[in-house]
Amino acid sequence: MTEKEEPTSLSKEKVKIRCKCWIGKHEKPTFKTHKKEVFSDGWTKWTCSFCGQVKFTIGMTFEEEK
Repeated sequence: MTEKEEPTSLSKEKVKIRCKCWIGKHEKPTFKTHKKEVFSDGWTKWTCSFCGQVKFTIGMTFEEEK
């Protein structure tokens, strides 16, 4: 029996993406800094530097500020 491999972090960076934290329901999302960490299993972890909310995505990215 083989042991399951743990995913490793491939890259870490700070990006600005649209975030809905701390806004009213009629306001539009604003750009806030997030920590983006990409793992070897294809998952990406997004952590908001403003509110600390964590999101995970696979096979897609959030719209980043150009």
